[in-house]
Amino acid sequence: MPPIRPKCFFIALIAAWVVAIFLPSAIVAAAGLSPLAAGRNLAAATIEVADEVAPAAKILFALLLASLLYARRKWLPVAALPADMLVACVAMLTVLALLPPDWSRGFGIGLAGTRFDPTLLAIYLLGAALAGLAFHLAERKCLRRDYPDDSPSTA
Repeated sequence: MPPIRPKCFFIALIAAWVVAIFLPSAIVAAAGLSPLAAGRNLAAATIEVADEVAPAAKILFALLLASLLYARRKWLPVAALPADMLVACVAMLTVLALLPPDWSRGFGIGLAGTRFDPTLLAIYLLGAALAGLAFHLAERKCLRRDYPDDSPSTA
């Protein structure tokens, strides 16, 4: 595994965060699980649902994801896609478990009224797993482009 490159790590983190916030918002909107989606096209409904997600949820997820991914790279230096996907799911589960209801507007308990609504849990974990995939692929692409001598040889 190459050394942690801040530029690539940050670019990949942004890609992961976008996937983790907007993919579940699109699914929630398409499934009609938020009243904000009613009467809107999918793109507008997705933006509306994502915008409704409380800033605390978005920020806490980003901080946890960054911390866990950094720690994984520092202490488990293998280029493992499943590890990145698992880390993103752990970050999402932690936010869903710990974020108080008052800080959860439009997200988890703030959307469903229960902490681990099975439908929303599946949606959020899918979004988190794909966020881990996005992080992994974006970081590797950046490393191959900007640091060809340090990049892993396999995708």
